[in-house]
Amino acid sequence: MVSGASTVVASSLSGDTFYLIKRQLAHGVIGVIALVLFSSFFYQRYQFFSYFMILACIGLLSLTLIPGAGIRAGGAQRWLDLGLITIQPSEIAKLFMVIFAADILVKKERHIGELKHVLVPIILAAVLVSLLVFLQPNLGAVVVMWIS
Repeated sequence: MVSGASTVVASSLSGDTFYLIKRQLAHGVIGVIALVLFSSFFYQRYQFFSYFMILACIGLLSLTLIPGAGIRAGGAQRWLDLGLITIQPSEIAKLFMVIFAADILVKKERHIGELKHVLVPIILAAVLVSLLVFLQPNLGAVVVMWIS
């Protein structure tokens, strides 16, 4: 179905009717390779980097808002061009927020019933990251982040 709907657009973009299909397959292969690599990591290693991940996330999201640094398309400025690849920091933010929240819950296990020890750091980070994502604007990513 996707192939039938995209052949005319793909042909006009590159001259190859299967250009978009090939591109999607390449991204799928890269995704499967990343899945295999990251699933074999010892997950406790992520705990050490959780605060760095949030800071990096805030930095990347802030870069998208700087004129000239972020790529504007369709009225939104959500992407960063890193030369070989273009990334969307809000997608990285979703993962990093889950890792950060899990780290806080593990570290504050003895104080799990006290909101100020557990929820305050998570909510502060989530509000800051959500605000930066919302300014791109990317409401869908904000909703997914809060549901997660």
